[in-house]
Amino acid sequence: MNLDEFFKKYAAGEKNFAGFDLRGVYLCDIDLSDANLSSANLSGAVLAGVDLTGANLSRASLDGAILNRELRGINLRRASLRVLNWLRLICVALTCEDLI
Repeated sequence: MNLDEFFKKYAAGEKNFAGFDLRGVYLCDIDLSDANLSSANLSGAVLAGVDLTGANLSRASLDGAILNRELRGINLRRASLRVLNWLRLICVALTCEDLI
């Protein structure tokens, strides 16, 4: 799935973006709370102020992603965080429950 399809679905109020290829995308101040981003590729993405509360990021690739909003209740099970020194979490609070 490409970026154009992502924005069409987002504009229509949809929350299922499973498997989308969003590599290197810059998203600012959008609401993806409770969104399904499982298996999505967010490598190198900049998610500035994006609300991911309750989002499903299981099996998603976040290598090199930049997130600058508090993350609560997200599912990161089996997400790719291999390049931790490239993954910048700015003002992010994660609890053990968030990582299950």
